[in-house]
Amino acid sequence: MARREALLRPRPLPFHTRFSNRILPDYLVDPDLIVYDNLNGFGSPKGSAPTPRRGWGKNLRLMASNVDGRIRRRISPMAFRSGQDAYFAPDWSGTFTVSLALPKRWSIDLAGQCYGPMRLPVLPNDFGSDRSPTYAIVNLQVKRPIGEHSELYGGV
Repeated sequence: MARREALLRPRPLPFHTRFSNRILPDYLVDPDLIVYDNLNGFGSPKGSAPTPRRGWGKNLRLMASNVDGRIRRRISPMAFRSGQDAYFAPDWSGTFTVSLALPKRWSIDLAGQCYGPMRLPVLPNDFGSDRSPTYAIVNLQVKRPIGEHSELYGGV
């Protein structure tokens, strides 16, 4: 009896990093300047990145991953819950790929990256929000191999 492929095959990849040698911009000192200074305290990005995969026969493949990891700036190691979210660091991000094999060696790939809201600097008289919206970058590609070493493709 042939072994059936699992519905989802998650591969959890937890991570935790601590750094104290980063140079960060300070947008709040003077609205007309961006002042750079060494990090006072430490940064601590952590999260997990499960990557479920699924295949349906030989023609259709799906892969997705999600990173739920906020980068926080902390002033002291004892301040477990204190700190600020780093500027331009999304609360979460993810990627996905869907591949479909077509007849006559053609294939279609849809790939994308999704980003959750992130902290943004706000200047005086600024009409924008201090958090960005969630957004995605998506690519569609159609391709066909030509010979052994070349490929014809197009995409948007």
